[in-house]
Amino acid sequence: MLGNPDMLTVVVWVEDLYERCIAPNDSHLTLFQMMTCLEQHLEQELVTLDYLKADEVKAARLKVYQDEERQMKVAQDAQRKVVNITSPYPLQMGSFINSKLTLSPEKWDSNIGEKFLRTWSGV
Repeated sequence: MLGNPDMLTVVVWVEDLYERCIAPNDSHLTLFQMMTCLEQHLEQELVTLDYLKADEVKAARLKVYQDEERQMKVAQDAQRKVVNITSPYPLQMGSFINSKLTLSPEKWDSNIGEKFLRTWSGV
């Protein structure tokens, strides 16, 4: 059964999830037993969520969105700093969001091809 690499991957993922959510697998449960426990645990958590007040859920969602926005701003700022340190050509604003590295037109150098060839050809 575990000779198949895909099956081994599933077993590893389920056991990892079981150990994170339930408890260490010290009793060496089977895959089916771990999945059954995970299913029951998920059902209990969903019932608990059903009984939360709408205001609490709304406040929690707002906090999560604010945290994600703050983390995104920190990541964008860090990327700008890294690019400014490592590259003579700074990125345009918004390039992080577009996931493209673009040079700002005012920093373009018309002789960059010649400089590159001179640098790498040793001339």
